[in-house]
Amino acid sequence: MALANLRASSEEIPSFEEQEVLRRALERQMELLLGRRKPGEPVHVVDPEDNKNEADQVTRLMEQNAAISLSNHTAHQLRKIRAALTRMENGRYGVCAECEKAIGKARLLANPASTFCLYCQSRLSPSDWISFSSPSEYSHRSA
Repeated sequence: MALANLRASSEEIPSFEEQEVLRRALERQMELLLGRRKPGEPVHVVDPEDNKNEADQVTRLMEQNAAISLSNHTAHQLRKIRAALTRMENGRYGVCAECEKAIGKARLLANPASTFCLYCQSRLSPSDWISFSSPSEYSHRSA
């Protein structure tokens, strides 16, 4: 079964076969992210004394900030993917971490690493989204 052949439903939890298709999609996404930059790979830190030219220093600092930002985003995405794979292993995939209702196939097709149903996602602040990016996120939290 291919990812394109999954029927989208907003109410259902994906079947085992559908979860396997989504698992492969998550694993491919993780491989792409890991190919971009390995977690823990050092980012070259600009030493202000390296170059006395102020314009060069600004350029190098901007490049360093961009590399750090990309590294942080990649690490966050990898955490979300690993958490989704952990939920699959624990039988919690497709279940909202907030209300414990089905996330829905349509949402999972759009974002296989989704942790929340649309309703709960709309109610949470971005800091709550980040706190649910670890593998332990699938345990229900009290509201």
